[in-house]
Amino acid sequence: MEDFKRRIEQLAEVEPHRLALQFRDHRLTYSQLLDSLRRIETRLGRIRGMRLLTILPDGFISYLLTVYCFLAKSTIIPLSIHSVTSHIQSICLKIRPHLVITTEILYKKHQSLLEGYPCIIIKSQDFVSHDEVVIDFAGNSALPSLPITSTREAEQIQLVLFTSGTTGTPKGVCLSQSNILAAAWMMVDFLSLEVNRRSLVTVPLYDYYGLIQIFGHVLAGASFVFGENIALPGGLFKRIANDQITDLVLVPYTLRQMLQIIGDQGQHIMQKLEVITSSSDVLSDDILGRTFELNPRLRIFNIYGLTEAGRACYREITATTPSSKSIGRPSRGVEVQIDGNRDEPGEIVLRGPNVMEGYLQEVPSDRIAFLPCKEVRTGDLGYFDENGEIVLLGRSDHMMNLMGVKIHPNEIESIALGISGVQEAFAYVSVNLQGAPSVSLDVVLSDKRGDTNTIFTHMRNGLPRMFVPATINVVSQIRRTELGGKILRKRVHP
Repeated sequence: MEDFKRRIEQLAEVEPHRLALQFRDHRLTYSQLLDSLRRIETRLGRIRGMRLLTILPDGFISYLLTVYCFLAKSTIIPLSIHSVTSHIQSICLKIRPHLVITTEILYKKHQSLLEGYPCIIIKSQDFVSHDEVVIDFAGNSALPSLPITSTREAEQIQLVLFTSGTTGTPKGVCLSQSNILAAAWMMVDFLSLEVNRRSLVTVPLYDYYGLIQIFGHVLAGASFVFGENIALPGGLFKRIANDQITDLVLVPYTLRQMLQIIGDQGQHIMQKLEVITSSSDVLSDDILGRTFELNPRLRIFNIYGLTEAGRACYREITATTPSSKSIGRPSRGVEVQIDGNRDEPGEIVLRGPNVMEGYLQEVPSDRIAFLPCKEVRTGDLGYFDENGEIVLLGRSDHMMNLMGVKIHPNEIESIALGISGVQEAFAYVSVNLQGAPSVSLDVVLSDKRGDTNTIFTHMRNGLPRMFVPATINVVSQIRRTELGGKILRKRVHP
């Protein structure tokens, strides 16, 4: 942590006018970043050892609070602004926050719950035209006076992130300073991130993929630009063109959506990029092919890593890289083991300094308790190929088993996505009226009146007979996680 603090101070002194962060059209240099952190310290006070649950939209405040909590040795628990009240309640019961930080609108939305907790309401999101953070109090009578003067000891845990729960009950992932900085340094290392790079980050700060970018860009002295996402795709192209963006940070779904609405101007803009960083899922061949058609000089980094062990593996892909389902090699300092029978796919197990301290158990006696963890059993199946790279097959509990043969739905979906006009695909096992299991496929088509016969023909040529979809359904959308990164799947029991 001291090294991270010194890095900010060094950049503020040596590169005071270099862009540190930009939210939409508002900018802070590294000198202004340091000044802003000092203003927060003056206004908020000493929060060492406190647990702060934040429900904030992306902006300077959420960014600065993340960095300030890290430097102040407090524990931050960021939640999505789209969280429902019942979800927030379950998190509050588990984490017992000393303070909730949110906005007026979100406080009113969840008032029935939040009025039982000490709350700070952020009333100013504009750090450019305000000299201080404009805040107010709400909630119960046990509110702190400002500035806060916490006398608590620092927790080992600095960040608690709750997983999405797409593969089970959401779990509280407990991360320490060393976990966070290890993952950030890994990112700096394999991206060769440096001061002349300017990244447009399209994933939110409450997600570990977005949050770790904060620390990596400061360590590298690079520029962090955020506030645009696929909800307004035209804004992404405009931001790349107008703000000299070199790196685009996204999930595969975002890149697919960009390619579908790209147009002539967008094609020209894509040629300005140097690097695309993608995580949350493997980039399919059709996305890669189309992207390299637009920009053959581009370098694409596909990253593998769970919240429990961020930035664990990476694969650098160029226009000449052979097609593969590989997720690449382990990041520096990470050990990957395939746990299973020799010469057969097995569960991917991760070890290294980026591996979490453990899963949250409870907060007894007002201290965070967690189940210590030395390795992460990912639940993902994979194997090492002849080049020593790791091939990801998918989650073990999503595997399909028909007539004694196994396949992951990703393999069926990737074939469908290679067919012209298929924008999205979702394969799953259904049961017919006679009780026999078979594969069904939902597709989103660019032409809603598109003929599924072509899809049937293509699938028959590319799949074992038992996995050719018995039915193909044209749908308007496919349910995904909040970031759009992964399909929401039900567990498949062979």
